[in-house]
Amino acid sequence: MRWLIVLLYAFLSFACGGASGSGADYAVSEAAPAPPMEPGVAGMPAMDMEKAEVADATARAEPPGRQTAGAPPPAPPPPPVSKPDAPPSPKPAEVAGEKTVPLLIYRATFHMAVFEATPSIDAVQKAATDLGGYLVRRDQQGIVVRVPADKYRDALAVIAKLGDVLHREETVEDVTEQFYDLQARLRNARVVRDRMEQLLKQAQNVNDALQVERELARVTTEIEVIEGKLKLLRELISFSTITVLFKARPTDQVNSSVRLPFPWLDQLGLSNLLSL
Repeated sequence: MRWLIVLLYAFLSFACGGASGSGADYAVSEAAPAPPMEPGVAGMPAMDMEKAEVADATARAEPPGRQTAGAPPPAPPPPPVSKPDAPPSPKPAEVAGEKTVPLLIYRATFHMAVFEATPSIDAVQKAATDLGGYLVRRDQQGIVVRVPADKYRDALAVIAKLGDVLHREETVEDVTEQFYDLQARLRNARVVRDRMEQLLKQAQNVNDALQVERELARVTTEIEVIEGKLKLLRELISFSTITVLFKARPTDQVNSSVRLPFPWLDQLGLSNLLSL
């Protein structure tokens, strides 16, 4: 009886072990095959590897700080092309069309014949004052006035109607070069004066101080002379000068040698008779 129980137990153990092994084989055979792996990358399929490479290339193409989704940044402007042979830009004073305005002095002189000089002289002075000018000098035979440069032609037209013009002369003087030369000399003289004043403060003895003072006085005098010339030039440029000289009109002279038909008339004289 005992051997029968042992035989039955062995049979059951063998049957359970075979069933268990066949089920494991079946589970392994039915499982899906694992996807192929890229060589050298563990645990990542080929498709995921391609996506990773695309993402990495996109990140390298974007500039730093802009690796987020959005519109691409605008392209930077191209750098300026240098032209080594191009001439340098002109200075403001050399720009085309920009020229120095000429500084001109206008003068006019009239010789006129009138019956009475005094009323004509008064008329010239009044015309100059009405045009914004002023009187320079006048006497019994003539007058000198100055009028604004832009009223110069108007003044000439008014004066020409005051009598018979015997002679008329007009001159135009260009003082542009002279004016700017004086300005340059004035600047240089002022620089020298400032330097002399500094040297005078630094003088160590009386002799040095006296020498500097003499030179300073000379430069100061030169500055005053130049300033006076510039002031006169500015005045003559702004106001044109007109000189008018009047002369009495000629009168008919009676020949006193004419013999009258009556002696008593001849004794009176023809000029006396005409004055009656």
